[in-house]
Amino acid sequence: MTSRVSLAASDELVALCQAQVYLLMQAAGGDWCAVYLTAPETVASSPELIPVAIYPENSDRQSPLTTPESSSLFSPPYPPLPADRGTERDRQPLAARELPRSDYPDPLTSDSQQFVLPLLHEGNALGLLVARRHDRTWNHRELAIAERVARTLALASWLHRQQQWYRERLAQREHTMAQQRDRLGDLLHQLRNPLTALRTFGKLLLKRLQANDTNRPVVESLVGESDRLQDLLREFDLCIDAMALEPPILPERPQPKLLPPSRETTASSGLLHQTALPLEPLALAAVLQPLTQSAAAIAQERHLCFQSDIPTNLLPAHGNARALREVFSNLIDNALKYTPSGGSIRLAAGLEHREAGLSWQGTAISDTGIGIPADDRAHLFERHYRGVQAAGDIEGSGLGLAIAHELVAEMGGRIELNSPLPEAERQALDAHTDAPGTQFIVWLPVTPNTPVSN
Repeated sequence: MTSRVSLAASDELVALCQAQVYLLMQAAGGDWCAVYLTAPETVASSPELIPVAIYPENSDRQSPLTTPESSSLFSPPYPPLPADRGTERDRQPLAARELPRSDYPDPLTSDSQQFVLPLLHEGNALGLLVARRHDRTWNHRELAIAERVARTLALASWLHRQQQWYRERLAQREHTMAQQRDRLGDLLHQLRNPLTALRTFGKLLLKRLQANDTNRPVVESLVGESDRLQDLLREFDLCIDAMALEPPILPERPQPKLLPPSRETTASSGLLHQTALPLEPLALAAVLQPLTQSAAAIAQERHLCFQSDIPTNLLPAHGNARALREVFSNLIDNALKYTPSGGSIRLAAGLEHREAGLSWQGTAISDTGIGIPADDRAHLFERHYRGVQAAGDIEGSGLGLAIAHELVAEMGGRIELNSPLPEAERQALDAHTDAPGTQFIVWLPVTPNTPVSN
């Protein structure tokens, strides 16, 4: 098989063409028969024909009815029909009209000892089936057999083209994904060095501060957040390794032309729960204290009032400390972003609720911010949904609340939303504003009389 043949057909398709030609010659008889396929890379207006199957095998590949200069499918490669056969439309070149299966041109040439059948599928010209004999003309039964062979070869060639199309796109996707993984790996590697330096500087500064220094909680929060970033970098490494093992998503099969359709990829459901979260009884105060210290420092910089009420006798909650840090960090961050200067934010732990024989412990994050419109509340926990905030000046990805909602649900809890603020909470915040405000309450199952994990 030549390189040109391999471009038009695989070994399997060549074998099928050879078998079909042999069966046709055995059933109908003939001196010479050939299958020509169009080269995939040639333009549709003038496709190049490549012989892939010849009968008998030791015969010349050149068809008796053509010359090398007239081997284009749309030239046409067969003599035009005589004036007394067919209509004017039938005598037009194939490029000038579409040919449904039931409207083939007459396959017989003027001497009726040769036929040429185009291989067509869904409007695509894929090749020719040509046969000739010298002793007699072709009858209708023999031509019917030839048309069935032509339909089989056309469908097989079309499926071969589809397979080639998918293989090419698969290779392209794999190459693109490899480039993206390499780029992401480079960026994460570059991030590690300055992060390690910041963490080291924070620890050195912490050693120089006295125990009663008012700046000590801020520096402790700085070191704690750098530790959290180190954990997230490890999660990124795991995700990159997982991406290398996942097959790329192929586009849907194009119909009817071989044109790649657009396809949107689905976002990952979050770094923290690629696998099931390990749950255990934990001291919620140990999770909340570092977050409130960071929040208080940020609130002071933005001219906000931040309050926290975390009782020391909290019952242990059932959850995952790392996931809860992500949940409360997102909720506090939203409160800080959407509360105007001069507003108030309050974190209150130790809320109690009993439902269906179960005890629940709640932690509320309330603010005197702009509130959430009624139309947005039903979609608030959907990924990338920002509602009216999408048109505002505050940047966001629409992922924070969705991630928080997914993590809390995986821990067996739920998030309650109240906007505008309940009146009791408004009084606790001593809010002197007409802004509606927002309150999120994270409810987690309580596990009494159980040793806790700090």
